[in-house]
Amino acid sequence: MLTKTQEQMNELLRELKLGCVLVEQKYDGTKCFRHYYLHKSEQFVTYRQTNRTLPSPIRYYINQIDEIRVGFKTRTFDRLIKHKLLRQDDEQCAFSIFSNNYRDEINLLANDEEIRNIWIEGLQYLIEIHSQIQQNYLTNETNWILNSFYSITKQRSDSLSKDECRQLLIDTFNTKVSDEDFERFFQKIDKNSLVSDEFLELFHSITLRHDLYKIMKKYANNTENQTIDSLYLTAEQLLEFLQKEQNQFVLKTRKNDSKCDFTLESINTNEQVKELIQQFESNDQMKENGHISLKGFRDLLLSDDFTLMKPWCSRFVYQDMTRPLNDYYINTSY
Repeated sequence: MLTKTQEQMNELLRELKLGCVLVEQKYDGTKCFRHYYLHKSEQFVTYRQTNRTLPSPIRYYINQIDEIRVGFKTRTFDRLIKHKLLRQDDEQCAFSIFSNNYRDEINLLANDEEIRNIWIEGLQYLIEIHSQIQQNYLTNETNWILNSFYSITKQRSDSLSKDECRQLLIDTFNTKVSDEDFERFFQKIDKNSLVSDEFLELFHSITLRHDLYKIMKKYANNTENQTIDSLYLTAEQLLEFLQKEQNQFVLKTRKNDSKCDFTLESINTNEQVKELIQQFESNDQMKENGHISLKGFRDLLLSDDFTLMKPWCSRFVYQDMTRPLNDYYINTSY
């Protein structure tokens, strides 16, 4: 199959955002005809709900999708074929989505093979994009914030009022901020309601890390004129911090035919630090100058390589897991 250009992929995603009718096949043979579409944020797939008395539509978040399976390759489809509730010819229109660590499964039929392939290609592309972002940037927190934001906007517009933003910060994120500070932050954005990106900006403004600001000031020069918004570290200053405070190593992986190997590299050159700045700093001007802001510094320290857990323990099967289950001691405490 020929690789699509970025323009072609953008057009394909536009088609998914318009959506189409897909048939959800239930295990008992029930068929649900629904207009499925990709949300404009490209964060999840859902369907249009015409009957307001029914429960809110389910959202299938891209970052939680484990696998897109083509054809009749699930227990549900096997049963429907066995009981002649589906025709074998329908397989060319069938696909299944597994999500939430394979706990959730949805089996779908498109009108034809072309529509099925559009959905598969579009979802696979988005899964790959999200996977790359997760490898190169801190997204767990961002996804959590966005998921919480969208859970409030179900069945309504895609924005939240000032009061709803305040309530979300208190109820979900346990963010302690005075009414005066909240008003000040909200006035900086200067809107009566916020869409998801604007709420992210508000959240990051309110939750600035003053403890990290103090650490950065120890290594930055000319801090008298630097505010919490303007303070930055150069590559040399960040390297000094990583060597003195962190004694930091980074994990380098190498894939071969049978497994994924890793090595640990100590951080001791400006080039290594500049790579980290490119990876975690979101401000383009800061990147160009080889500087890292407070937000970039925070995201760096919250990334997988900098966690308390050894990264190879969280990313690889590093113990012998080939034995029967009763050969292992299982610690079930909290």
